[in-house]
Amino acid sequence: MGHVGSIPPEIANLSSLVSLDMNDNSFHGPLPAQDSSCFLQRDVWEIPSSLEQCSQLEFLSLYNNKFDGIVPRELGNLTKLQILDIGANKLTGDIPEDIGRLTKLQGLGCEKKKTKLQGLRLKSNKLKGPLPATLFSMPSLQYADFSYNELSGPLSPQIGNMTSLFRIDLESNHFSGTIPKEIGRLPNFERLSMSGNQSFRLRL
Repeated sequence: MGHVGSIPPEIANLSSLVSLDMNDNSFHGPLPAQDSSCFLQRDVWEIPSSLEQCSQLEFLSLYNNKFDGIVPRELGNLTKLQILDIGANKLTGDIPEDIGRLTKLQGLGCEKKKTKLQGLRLKSNKLKGPLPATLFSMPSLQYADFSYNELSGPLSPQIGNMTSLFRIDLESNHFSGTIPKEIGRLPNFERLSMSGNQSFRLRL
C-alpha cells in the first residue's frame, strides 16, 4: 500500500535536495506550497509550483500516486533534472512547453533504478493536446513515455533533432499522420511504439 496522506510543505526548504523519490504510494497532496491555505476546501490535489524551490533536483519521481490537476509549468525551472517521472497519476491538460527547458533530461535511471529507463515519463494520465514543440529541442533525452493519455496531433519532423533519443512510447493516444522520415536520421534510435492510435498510419 505504501505511504498515504500529504507531504509536509517544509520539504520545499531543502534547497540542496538532489533526489526525491516518492513513487508507488498514495500521496495526494499537498506537495509544498508557500501558503498551505490554498489547499483548503479543494477537490483537486495538484503538484504545486513551489516545488521549483528545490533547484538542485536531479531526480524527481512521483510515479503512481494520486495527484491530479495540471502539470505545473514551473517544473521547467528545475533545469538540473535528469529524471522526471510523474506517470500513473490523474494529471490533465496540456504538456507545458516549459518542459522543453529541461535540457539535461536523460534516460538512464539513477543509482537505485539502473534497470529501468527513466528519462521523461508522463504515461497513464489524462493529458491532452499535441506534444509541445520545445520537447524536440532536448538534446540529452534518451527515453520518453507519453503512452496511455489523450494526446493528439502529428508527430513533428523535429524529432530528428533529438540526437540522443533511442526510444519513445506514444501508444494508446489519439496521434494522427505518419512517421516522419527524419526519425531515420537518429543514430541511436531503437524503438517507436505507436499502437492504439487509430488515426496514425505508415507512409508507404
